[in-house]
Amino acid sequence: MKAKSNQAPRRREDVAGRKPRTAWPLDVMESAASMVVEQRLAANRVAAELKIPYTTLAEWVKKYRAGGRAALEARPGGKRTSGYPQDARGRFSRTEARSTVDNRAGAAKRDPRREAVMAAKQAEPQAGSRRIRDVVRRFFGIGTSETTVRRVLQEQGLVEKRQVPKAKPRPKAKRFERAEPNQLWQSDLFTFLLRRHERVYVAAFLDDHSRYLVSLVMAHHQRSSLVLEALARGIADYGAPREILTDQGRQYTAWRGATGFEEELRRHGIRHIKSRPHHPQTCGKIERFWKTMWEEFLSRTVFADFDDCQRRCALFVQHYNFQRPHQGLEGLTPADRFFSRASVSGCCQSTSSRSARAKNSSHIVFQKRSILPQVCG
Repeated sequence: MKAKSNQAPRRREDVAGRKPRTAWPLDVMESAASMVVEQRLAANRVAAELKIPYTTLAEWVKKYRAGGRAALEARPGGKRTSGYPQDARGRFSRTEARSTVDNRAGAAKRDPRREAVMAAKQAEPQAGSRRIRDVVRRFFGIGTSETTVRRVLQEQGLVEKRQVPKAKPRPKAKRFERAEPNQLWQSDLFTFLLRRHERVYVAAFLDDHSRYLVSLVMAHHQRSSLVLEALARGIADYGAPREILTDQGRQYTAWRGATGFEEELRRHGIRHIKSRPHHPQTCGKIERFWKTMWEEFLSRTVFADFDDCQRRCALFVQHYNFQRPHQGLEGLTPADRFFSRASVSGCCQSTSSRSARAKNSSHIVFQKRSILPQVCG
């Protein structure tokens, strides 16, 4: 048996060459924790700049959120220590620590991704984080995430804090989408006031698979001829679809007999699908287009007259079909899908050439203005 040693047991700090635990000054603890809690800087970046262990900073942040400076003063065992650690003495001060992180944050603002996000936001102030992500990826060639875009906008103070309304229980939505273009078109009517006194009606047909707007007609009436003209133009430019989905408006269907629209569909061999009454979600794609058109174009534009409204509306449709990334299409434009483009990278170079060819086709038409607006009873 080995004889017991009379030497005193070694301290834990002496085992394996460990250094004694040192105490950080209170002002550095408070400064580092306030940067994370109040200035909302990333904890890993603050820890790296101040050369503080991340776990130590996380503990300070937890205490600072719980009780502020008083919670940081309380040390284990009731002991209070002051002074810098030996290896950090003379290196940190509260002002220097903040300036070091601020300088690092200033350098991050010159990041190409940040500049692209800011440029996209300035070009489209109403765009959200997902739209900016798609625009940056498509037109700047920089891949980024929605979370990164939101963080950049929050750091620049460009995100308004909105109160989220209490969600109402809704039944689970049934989503559908045709597999190919021209399998199904959706159609609907929209109306707005031009210069606050001139009523204008719009009829449009939209491809279900690609969200491509195949035709759009504007007039001062909502008779069935408005819908028939839009249908005729869509078929002339892109061929007849297999099916057309509409609501039960009087321009499309009737309780007794057949409307001119239904007779025209029968003549072309097109199947007519009608949504149930008071359920606009069935025609949700064309309804969403009306919202986009109103928010991004009609409500933000001052028109000189009806002819000016026609001209600008045609330009907006070209922008919607060929240049605007669609969130429901994973960043593609409606033209990319309608003309069977597979990816964003493959369609960027050919978008301009397709836009030039599309300008030669008159798939956006307008009826002549009637003397008085007429509403069918």
